[in-house]
Amino acid sequence: MKRDVQIDAIRGFCLVLMTISHIEGPVNKLTFEFIGFAGGAEAFVYLSGMVAGLVYCKRSAKISESALDRAARGRAWTLYQYHLGAYAMVLVFVALLPSLASPLRGYAPLFFDNVGLAALLGPLLLYQPLFIDLLPMYCVFILLTPLALRQFKQGREWHWMAGSVTLWLLCQLGLNDLLLANTVAKIVEPQFGFSPYSWQMIYFIGLWVGFRKYRDGRLFDNYHPLLLRLSVSLVVLFFTIRHTIRFMRWADRTGSSLLDGVQHLLPSAETLQLIAEITFKLDMRPVRVLNFFAVVYVSSYVLERFKPLLEARWLIFIGQHSLECYAYHLPLVYGIRVFEGNLFDPTAPSTPILLTLITLLAVASLTLPATLHQRYRAAKAAVSQPPQPARAPLGQPSEHPARVDSRPREAAETKRSSTSAEG
Repeated sequence: MKRDVQIDAIRGFCLVLMTISHIEGPVNKLTFEFIGFAGGAEAFVYLSGMVAGLVYCKRSAKISESALDRAARGRAWTLYQYHLGAYAMVLVFVALLPSLASPLRGYAPLFFDNVGLAALLGPLLLYQPLFIDLLPMYCVFILLTPLALRQFKQGREWHWMAGSVTLWLLCQLGLNDLLLANTVAKIVEPQFGFSPYSWQMIYFIGLWVGFRKYRDGRLFDNYHPLLLRLSVSLVVLFFTIRHTIRFMRWADRTGSSLLDGVQHLLPSAETLQLIAEITFKLDMRPVRVLNFFAVVYVSSYVLERFKPLLEARWLIFIGQHSLECYAYHLPLVYGIRVFEGNLFDPTAPSTPILLTLITLLAVASLTLPATLHQRYRAAKAAVSQPPQPARAPLGQPSEHPARVDSRPREAAETKRSSTSAEG
């Protein structure tokens, strides 16, 4: 199956959104959850599942089940190394320069309160500071991927998906809080972000869609007109609610009187609290799930019908190196937060302009890890490529045997193709 570069472009777009959303500033206020109660993180996890479905389905047709399990363990180990590298960079910085790193206290309090315990719990994935919480759960999801795909191929895809949805439902009823209270909370106050027990549903739905796309050649067999209109209506509704709340908060913060004449039409404080609860991001609450998959359905229709991202070369490029770009952006946004907290006066007129410039530069710098990884992969492929036999002059017999064993070369090409596809 030919690689779908539109998926790479969407992953690149998600990387841009996440980088912006993790940097406080004017651009963040414009783009954060712009489409409604959904953002780049949900799309990134969903697409990671979809790409895993495509890649591992392709591999499973060529290698044994045990080899596929080994490939998944190798990928999980790579993810773990990237996570540990980002975690260690921030931890060492805080340990060496705690006063300079003080703006990060709200992001990773244990780094300041007990650096030794943080150094112990981090590699065990039992402490995850703000933003550094996506790769650990992704490690677990990848390890489960071969098992899930085997279930799909054996016709038990609905059994697996029913189990995934049931686990998500149990978390909505408090399972996640119960597990934390009886495990991690006995050691340290949890600093978890995303609940893996809830977010696994997003990943495995993406994995199932990737499996279906590999098997059938497209995301959906057809787009039902009624379902498409319903999805569009939900997207518009949630967009309107999200930005009405945002405008209300802006008016309250600035003391604006623009909404005075329509106060009776606006949601009450109790309603706002209810909306916050049913759209809570970390536990992937029901309305957020509904909003996200309405966006997915509409977006997939637009992408299949109009293919608008085929020429988004830069987004495709960083999307093909998404792991490296994501890991790079973690210490980057922590460093920007330190820079901002120590040097910027929030009340200065120039601060929004400087933060906008820093945000744009941070986004542009995603080119760096993508380029370095591309060159590393090319150099590694060149080393694994066996030397070509010298050509004999025309009319003279070759000094090399006529029959050359091509198996090592074919194996190297297969391995390089698989690595490139998983990107």
